[in-house]
Amino acid sequence: MVVHTFAPDHQPCFLSERGEAMGHALAYGARRLLNRAIPWPPLLSDLEQARFLCKQHRQHVQVLDMYLQVTVDVPNQLLENIYFDLPNYYATAARRKLARERTFSSDDLTCELQELFGDEDDGPATLGVLNLDTAIAADGELRAGQDATESKVNT
Repeated sequence: MVVHTFAPDHQPCFLSERGEAMGHALAYGARRLLNRAIPWPPLLSDLEQARFLCKQHRQHVQVLDMYLQVTVDVPNQLLENIYFDLPNYYATAARRKLARERTFSSDDLTCELQELFGDEDDGPATLGVLNLDTAIAADGELRAGQDATESKVNT
């Protein structure tokens, strides 16, 4: 028996039925490594929550990125290899997964465009107190001062 050869003082510990289960070492190690190698972006670095959550399954560890909202399954066989580069594997798999999803379109912005720029029926769009329709002169120059908000451009 290996325990008897290398740790004879601890053989009763290994043969005992007492104690608690160690848990899922692959999932724990993956979580620790990813959170160290790929931290939150600088604006979110104050968050105390871990960016990555990992759950052990029978044949793989499921990695959930709380920032990108992406899940990647990493086979146990890869995680057991001491030369495996988990951060690069995750980054490549997440990039591929995000690339397969549909691209962004203006349909994704339901009411945001109306809130930002107003309806066509509402008249000219405004930015602060400057009227955008009257602030640009006929030659394309942006006018400064009070006359920019009072005069109209002939288009």
